[in-house]
Amino acid sequence: MFIYGTFHYLDDREQVIDLPGGVLEALQLRTCDANDVVVRLQESLSLTQASLEKPGKDTQRLIRCLCMKAKAESRVDVVKNLRGITPAGTTGEMFGYSSSQYV
Repeated sequence: MFIYGTFHYLDDREQVIDLPGGVLEALQLRTCDANDVVVRLQESLSLTQASLEKPGKDTQRLIRCLCMKAKAESRVDVVKNLRGITPAGTTGEMFGYSSSQYV
C-alpha cells in the first residue's frame, strides 16, 4: 500500500510522491526508532545501502519527501539518520524549507 505525500520543488511546483504506507506508519509510531524507519524504506522499495549512499533522482525525491514528513511528525532522529547515510543536500534543511542551506 502506498500513501501519497507532497514534495515541494524550489520553484513552488508540486509533485505527488508515493511513499510506502509501512514507512509512514513507522514514522508515526514512537516505538519505531529512526533505523527501523530507514530499514522499512529500504525493504519497501528494494533499496540497497549503495542506492542510499548514491541515490538517483527518484530516490532523492522519496528521501526528501520522507524527511519533510519526518520533520512534520517531529521525528528529527529520522532526518539525522538519513543525513548520516545520504550525500549532502539530499535531506534538505533540518528546520524550514528554504533552499539557502542544504547540508
